[in-house]
Amino acid sequence: MSRQNKFLFIILCILAVYMTGCGSFRKFTKTETEKFTINAASKRALTLDNVSGNITIIKSQDSTVKITAVKEVLVRKKDLDKPFDEVKIVIDTLTDNIRIDYDTRDYDDGPFSKMRRPEVNYTIAVPSFLSLKIDNNSGNIILNNLENDIVLGLIYGEVSLEHVSGNIKADINSGDVTGTIDSTKGMIFDIINGDVRLTLGPNVNAKVRADWIHGKLEYDGLTFMNVDRYDNRDGSRDNESFKGTLGSGLYDIRIDMTNGKIRFFGNGTSTTL
Repeated sequence: MSRQNKFLFIILCILAVYMTGCGSFRKFTKTETEKFTINAASKRALTLDNVSGNITIIKSQDSTVKITAVKEVLVRKKDLDKPFDEVKIVIDTLTDNIRIDYDTRDYDDGPFSKMRRPEVNYTIAVPSFLSLKIDNNSGNIILNNLENDIVLGLIYGEVSLEHVSGNIKADINSGDVTGTIDSTKGMIFDIINGDVRLTLGPNVNAKVRADWIHGKLEYDGLTFMNVDRYDNRDGSRDNESFKGTLGSGLYDIRIDMTNGKIRFFGNGTSTTL
């Protein structure tokens, strides 16, 4: 057997062992759940910085913040019963800003360890008087029935907004935004790659502006006033744009997008661009 064939044979054997789940490459999911309750009566804000994982934020029924954190990591079988120290949740309540952070230990778990970073999946109930700042590397963010002002930062994942009425600002590298908005104090989305699909209720009073480079905008079941649309069919500009007003136009809905589609839905006269 030639040297080249021997090398290919060795590589195939390694891949076979890995794909069949045998040997030291096989990984198992280790989990741990932590719960925290924080009195937020004297607080004004909450900041969450997550390593990766899904985040669900819901409304608290009192003045406390209730946190459920499910930590996950892939480990070798012999490490399943060891203490979960791959990622630690760090909570700081010394100021009027509740800070939820993480600390990961450096460990070498074989040649594929870089692909197996730990995750923390959060469910957090927050009172409506807290402003929120959420940063996530990878994972979905779900916001449900909230009145809070919220700032989001997401590298990869999806954002779901269901009956969220505060001021929303989101910076998304790659991911879609979907939601049902009954009323709003303003929304600003800056998206590189992803689609936006929002259902806007009759109580939404906003000046809507969208700018995109590659993609399109559609709306259905909404009556916009003062519509101004620019189609870059002659190539004279780098982007296309849309402006329109819903209701009194009291607040701003702004979308800046590089690649993706923008769709607005509502009840009323049907118009599609």
